[in-house]
Amino acid sequence: MDGILIFFDDQQTDAFVWSDSKDSGLNVLQKSQFPEIWDLLEIGSSLRFNARPSAAICYVTDVLEVNGQKTA
Repeated sequence: MDGILIFFDDQQTDAFVWSDSKDSGLNVLQKSQFPEIWDLLEIGSSLRFNARPSAAICYVTDVLEVNGQKTA
């Protein structure tokens, strides 16, 4: 799915991504899982990703692109 990074937590360890999918709203991207791309991220970054479904917040499992650049 595609989404936009909308904010980071205070410790800069989690990034929150709003998805364009009607089946998913807020998605969490954790720095501990994606340290190799963390420096590429900023508010407004466009992401293509997969997430583990959940009733409330979904957790990102794969980041395929950041701002159009393939990461995998």
